[in-house]
Amino acid sequence: MEIHPDSKLKDNLDVRKKIGNRIKARRMAKGLSQEKLAQLLKVSWASLCRWENAQRTPTPGNLARLEEILGPVHKPEELAEERYGKGDPELDDDEIQKEAQE
Repeated sequence: MEIHPDSKLKDNLDVRKKIGNRIKARRMAKGLSQEKLAQLLKVSWASLCRWENAQRTPTPGNLARLEEILGPVHKPEELAEERYGKGDPELDDDEIQKEAQE
């Protein structure tokens, strides 16, 4: 069975949206502005905006730094193991949203 190329693009966008939403929710829960988080990560504000808006996915190094600062922002099954590795904690999207609202 052949997979249509557009379905893979949609899957990638769905993953980027989930990760971006988690980054934003965790950032807000910690009371950090985009500018401050970008400074802590040593990336441009534009890069952080692209991650939060699902235009790009953080590199493995940036993802590791994000998780050091914010806590887990992705589920292992969402990203290729060879890119991000194994053993990351489970995430509960409802719990993350609740944290952001507190």
